[in-house]
Amino acid sequence: NSLYETTVNYQTYSSEVTGFDGEGQITSAINYVTSDSMPVMYTLEGHDEATMSDTLKDTIQKANIDIQSLNLLTMDSVPDDADILFIFAPAKDISEDEASKIISYLENGGKALIVSNYSSEEMPNFASVLENYGVKTADGIVLEGDTNHYISQNPSYLLPNIESNDITSSLSSGSRYILMPLAQGIVKSDNYRDSLEITDILTTSDGSYSKVNVEDMQTMEKESDDIDGPFAMGVSVTDKIDDNKSAKLVVYASAYAFSDDVISTNQLDNGSLFTNAVKSLSNSDVEETSINAKSLSYTYVSLTQGTQFFWATVIIIIIPVGFLITGFAIWFSRRRK
Repeated sequence: NSLYETTVNYQTYSSEVTGFDGEGQITSAINYVTSDSMPVMYTLEGHDEATMSDTLKDTIQKANIDIQSLNLLTMDSVPDDADILFIFAPAKDISEDEASKIISYLENGGKALIVSNYSSEEMPNFASVLENYGVKTADGIVLEGDTNHYISQNPSYLLPNIESNDITSSLSSGSRYILMPLAQGIVKSDNYRDSLEITDILTTSDGSYSKVNVEDMQTMEKESDDIDGPFAMGVSVTDKIDDNKSAKLVVYASAYAFSDDVISTNQLDNGSLFTNAVKSLSNSDVEETSINAKSLSYTYVSLTQGTQFFWATVIIIIIPVGFLITGFAIWFSRRRK
């Protein structure tokens, strides 16, 4: 049964097969029985973090990565066997002591995958971890002014530019997208140490802006208090500690980007974006062992707002007007005869 993906059709109350995962499951099993050890991902808890969806857990476990919970309030430090520390959109701030433990883990060559999410609550300790590695989140949520960079007539459902780097090298381009809903902007700190190398993974257009007054937002139009873009939606940070040791972080700006509804959508590459980040942080060969299931359901075409407007103009206005002009020209030429 694990070779097939199924879902319940609530109209007929029957189970339907939506995908075949034979290649991914068998390849993952072969790697499991031939590997000496499994990398361990510790997920931070205790701060109302976002819940990992079943699809996201399956993606990680299919890559033969063991998922363990971590509460740093009861631990002296991040465990020594941690290959990756996963911080998934805490809604409440971590303590100063927890921030110190996370930074100590990273300064010893640790790896972390951090997903931030907009919150009205101040989180200075969580921010201190990011700022220690040269990045910070902009106030508010990012809206797009370029119609080619959002979907569903919603400027907060962003389709960022996919920059060229090791995390995005295997992602499809052109007809497939990365969706970042309700995302924060990521910007570089004013001053950061020379040992840091910060690489953009996803970026917004020059027409983007961060809407600061989210709680009492009256309009989606840009206002004087809003922050001009462009912004990064994801960054990779490497801190070279010495010739043999480096810390590495991958930071994304939207927890909704990795929800079940998004990563299970055929035309979006958000699942691969997450998997590739895990691959870049761990020592396991995730690219070869984590193969996506082949969807057996319908594939829907997602169009940007600009593309929808273009084709609507062509179909509703230009083509009919072209027929009218051609018809009038034919009628007029015959009338003259």
